[in-house]
Amino acid sequence: MTSGMTITPAGTLRGFTLTTFASGFSNTANVGPIGIAYTTLGEVLVTDHDFAGAGSMLYRFPSHADNQVATPGLVVANYAFGDATGLAQIQVGSDYHFYMGQTTANQIVEIDRNGVVLQTIVSMSDPFGLAPYPPPPLGAVGPLTGHLFATDGTQRIWDVDPQTNSKTLFKNTGKDVDGIAFSPSGATVYVALPSDDVIRAYNTTTKLLIWESTTPVGFDLPDGLAIGLGTLTGYIYVNCCDGDVWEFGLPDGPHPGVTNQIATGGTRGDFIAVDPNVWSGGSFPSLLLTQTDDVLRMDPPGGGWFGPPTSSTAPVIELGTSFCFGDGSLPTACPCALPNTVPNPPAALGHGCANPQNLDGALLSATGATAPDSVRFGVYVSSVYVGFGLMLKGDANAAGGVASADGVRCADGQLIRFGAHYAATNGAPQGYWTYPNTVQTNAVSIQTAQPPGQTAYYQLFYRSTLANFCTAATTNWSNGIQVVWP
Repeated sequence: MTSGMTITPAGTLRGFTLTTFASGFSNTANVGPIGIAYTTLGEVLVTDHDFAGAGSMLYRFPSHADNQVATPGLVVANYAFGDATGLAQIQVGSDYHFYMGQTTANQIVEIDRNGVVLQTIVSMSDPFGLAPYPPPPLGAVGPLTGHLFATDGTQRIWDVDPQTNSKTLFKNTGKDVDGIAFSPSGATVYVALPSDDVIRAYNTTTKLLIWESTTPVGFDLPDGLAIGLGTLTGYIYVNCCDGDVWEFGLPDGPHPGVTNQIATGGTRGDFIAVDPNVWSGGSFPSLLLTQTDDVLRMDPPGGGWFGPPTSSTAPVIELGTSFCFGDGSLPTACPCALPNTVPNPPAALGHGCANPQNLDGALLSATGATAPDSVRFGVYVSSVYVGFGLMLKGDANAAGGVASADGVRCADGQLIRFGAHYAATNGAPQGYWTYPNTVQTNAVSIQTAQPPGQTAYYQLFYRSTLANFCTAATTNWSNGIQVVWP
């Protein structure tokens, strides 16, 4: 049966929506799809546990599109039952390395996109949840870079190093542990404790317990976990085995102690996967939620998304590639000092340089498709007082960045302007505004249609007032978006 999960009134009020990514998985023991990973070819890998059936399977879906069906023709590998559970991936160069838990064989293995087992990484009793440590620029380079964290059937969390095929005990929780996720910086690891119906947070450096959730009425059997970002910053999201999805306010965020049931009525919830290559109605990466025989997609509201990224070294894998950040990852730093602080990087990674009303900096995003063209650009700002904005397209990338006004510009070469916009003025604490016309339509109107195969570099140039904030200028730049046109 297909999951009957629906968004609750609280979730609808917040702006969450549900669709079906894929259906038709085997579920002879009421356990179907569990692990999810993504290839550089735009494919989606999904494990099907299938305890009592013919064994475990690995499906390879050809795209990230919704409403696909798990047909036998998409199965690329079969394993002993229980030997295709959690999946994780780590970016190595321009490719991904995939890791899979095998609960019958009691090991974590490396596989390729065809499901071929390349090597055994470590032996481990009942490996359940797998999560890659966040790579730079989100996670700091350090001893955990390139590692996996794994939960097992003996109440333990392990630090796994795939480069040395070794594991180190991170924590014996004394309780059953399952789903696992990192904060974007990697400073905190979160684990689900289904036996106690709570979520715990541990400091990855000290290994100390720093937070344990409450257990609100109706919260039962937590499993998959993901972190909220953008307008969802300060929340953690939980896929529960009783078919519900919950939202918890974290103690160090703007919503401490808040709990909301976002969705209910599912058939069974296991893991969560942040889908980095599909932009939702909110124009940010969505969540894939495993159920008994299907995988659902939860789209966030505008200006919100989920993280940390599954495996990429970019803050978000989007339509095109985000680049030109004001967070210190460029050779050219943001131009000047904030009062009594260091030069003006944004408070939020992956954004443009800070401005006086919006210390997060402006975040440019893109949604849609390039063929046929349905590309839209969106701008998120944490203050509605950012004014007039002008979208620019360059045919080159000044890769190191060029200091410009209060920000950094990377779009270069022949610069074409194709759209202007004023921010909302409704007094809301967050603003999210879009360029409603497609890029190609605007481009054709000024005789700059994209030649096939051209890479274009887009950036928002906007007014931010207060000449005494940084330079004498009253303008700034967002991050950039790179799009390859077919």
